[in-house]
Amino acid sequence: MTDENATLLERVVAQDAALLELYRITVVESGDGTCTLQSTPRAELVNSAGVTHGSLAFTLADTAAAYAMASRDLHAVTINAAISYTGPAKQDEILTAHATIKTAGRRLAAVQAEVLSADRVVAHGTFQFSILHDT
Repeated sequence: MTDENATLLERVVAQDAALLELYRITVVESGDGTCTLQSTPRAELVNSAGVTHGSLAFTLADTAAAYAMASRDLHAVTINAAISYTGPAKQDEILTAHATIKTAGRRLAAVQAEVLSADRVVAHGTFQFSILHDT
């Protein structure tokens, strides 16, 4: 049962518990239109070169972007994403994603996110969201 007094972000994080556990994602901080997440890569996501698969960086960035939206009480879903990978996330390096809402209208929003590994940007992108409205 969801606590009706919980913020939208708290409810979304609670509903995402299985996903967060699967990817070892924790919420570091969130604020008005921002969110920072961290993940310690699972061994299954590290390839033979000792590099973490890009899907983890994407998942972190997309989730941080969604939680940034929820921090402004905007329930939204990703409808488009453009991400660039700028370097490897090596095995045993904690990944940190930070997302910030750049624009938000009645129906659409754009959020920028970056993912760091050992203080190096390893991915950055823009996520477009469709804002859900109760009917």
